Amino acid sequence: MPRRPSALLPPLHLLAGALAALLLSGACIQRPDPMGGRREGFDRQAAAEALASALPTDATLAHSRFDDGVQLEAYRVTPAHPQAGRGAALELYWRVLDPPPAGDWRVFVHVDLRGGGRVGNADHEPAGGRYPSDAWQPGELIRDTVPLPLPPQPGVIDLWVGLYRGGARLPISAGGRLRAASDNRLALKPVSVGAL
Repeated sequence: MPRRPSALLPPLHLLAGALAALLLSGACIQRPDPMGGRREGFDRQAAAEALASALPTDATLAHSRFDDGVQLEAYRVTPAHPQAGRGAALELYWRVLDPPPAGDWRVFVHVDLRGGGRVGNADHEPAGGRYPSDAWQPGELIRDTVPLPLPPQPGVIDLWVGLYRGGARLPISAGGRLRAASDNRLALKPVSVGAL
């Protein structure tokens, strides 16, 4: 009895497995990164709006250095004397070191009520998403403004700041003028929130 041509071929599941192994092995080959790990394809004009030429004279100096090429240079809360139930903002000033950040980091801000309790979080993309950290250039000063959650009643709030990606926080290599906690976050000066 003559053999059919399909009988000469290996079973289909073996062919599929061999093809998958071939494709996956090609994916594991180290290829040079044409952009050198730096992000492209974002609005550079919008990013330029996030650049500061100098620190505000009323900013609190921090000089707190993180491991991945970035330093919290200074910060300020506006208005300087916020009132409960009203709006406020936190301005962070990030100095880009050399080499610049290799990762796409997010900023976290924790607002805790003195004596216990979380008022809120203000996690965000740097500069409102206009200028991602993996596109920053050495020497730049990035102004990063975020709305600050305030308690509904007067009191003192503690502000904590840091950088994270996924579930990992960027380690702090030098706290500078701020206290660096063991969980890789910086303690800003306490803020008194007054009555209306």
